[in-house]
Amino acid sequence: MAGSPPHTERPIKIRVGDHARCWKNCEECGFLEPAWPSDLPDESAILQVARQYIPWHYETDVDSMSTSNGAFHRIYRIPVLTSPGKSSRSYIMRLAIPVEPFYKTESEVATMFYLREQTSIPVPAVVAWSSSAADNVLGFEWILMETVDGVTLESVWYRMGFEDKKKLTEAVASYTKELLSLRFTSFGSIYFAEVWNEVNYSLYSSSRSSQPAPSSRAPDANIGKDGKYVIGRMVSLRFFQDKRALMRADRGPFETAKELVVAEANLLGQRIRHLSPTPGTDYYCEVDENLYKHEAEMLQVFDKLEKVSARIFSDSDGPEDLKVLWHNDLSTFNILVDPITFEIKGIVDWESVSIVPAWEIDGGIPYFLRGPEVDEPPPLGSRSEEDEAGLVEIRKDWDLCLLRKTYTEIVGPIFDTTSVAEKTLRHKRQLLSSLATFEDLWVRTKNWLKEMDTEKELASGE
Repeated sequence: MAGSPPHTERPIKIRVGDHARCWKNCEECGFLEPAWPSDLPDESAILQVARQYIPWHYETDVDSMSTSNGAFHRIYRIPVLTSPGKSSRSYIMRLAIPVEPFYKTESEVATMFYLREQTSIPVPAVVAWSSSAADNVLGFEWILMETVDGVTLESVWYRMGFEDKKKLTEAVASYTKELLSLRFTSFGSIYFAEVWNEVNYSLYSSSRSSQPAPSSRAPDANIGKDGKYVIGRMVSLRFFQDKRALMRADRGPFETAKELVVAEANLLGQRIRHLSPTPGTDYYCEVDENLYKHEAEMLQVFDKLEKVSARIFSDSDGPEDLKVLWHNDLSTFNILVDPITFEIKGIVDWESVSIVPAWEIDGGIPYFLRGPEVDEPPPLGSRSEEDEAGLVEIRKDWDLCLLRKTYTEIVGPIFDTTSVAEKTLRHKRQLLSSLATFEDLWVRTKNWLKEMDTEKELASGE
């Protein structure tokens, strides 16, 4: 469909055979990783669909199309001509494999529309989309977007001087602060209101939890029964990775952080009780094969982890559980810049972006600004060639420390850390890590749970 709703698409039941083809064992990491089927649509068919939404006076040519692959998408770049021999703009047609049919496409498109309306963040403009693979000639869900005129930050970062990097960091921080200023009353994903009945949104939800964090914005702007959008079930890898998408589970929206974490733990429990340890079968992976060898002990550890999950969280949210919309892949590949001035032209890849607890984003530092802490600046002046070689990485780390300082000064604290015990934040983040890595690092979780028991015993003896 073009532009904005009304909608005609509706969720479809996942066909196990089709879904299993989307995941294969990764020989390097041992997990299931997304896999593209071999029966991709012809590029001429893709162009035919795109032409229905590209202005009629633009000329397109299948021979000038280019393609690239993402984890869950195949991307087609479609140049167009507004006058003979002159390329003036291009479009992106992005096809998705059915790992989370309907919901992933619907939430991504709605989130992009929402951010373009509520913020100044340079989000690509969506021209048209289809969230039902069964109802279009391509046989895949797709999104057609205007191309952002820029290059990836990854391609120019290495040649940017410190002042240029600082200026860009300031811009990213300003956009991040704007994103984090949005306020919500549920954890989940954003959808158009027209699909409220398909995404578990309740018209009579009682969720209006108090969030002790100041903001000039009212919560749930243009969201709810009288708005254009709703908050529905969460679209996140934690809920649809590999065979999780086939399992019955509470996927939100959630009123409290405890509900979210308990649901995630419950789904992980189902996943590790339905292993695929036999090579050649659907969903086989080496991680499952290893888990199967230690199944009894592994399940005992998980049962204990599940109990701890419920114990760490209280029934009501604290200031650290502030509900924030977060781009969880703000990397140099998803920030597009002018190749000369390095001005930000677009921030892309809004798939699976959802509303999560503030403590979960760990300060909101983008990946490209992360690195080791350096206590003091590297020495100035010339050094021997050998010493200079050793100082290169130290100087890079020091620059990153300065850039992180610039970033955090602009973004500011996401929630009031003075009213939250450091132990509370540490336990919540350790629990999140344990849930995310349990399948291959369950022994580490076992050791952490022992530490928790010791900590509990010490606290009870005080």
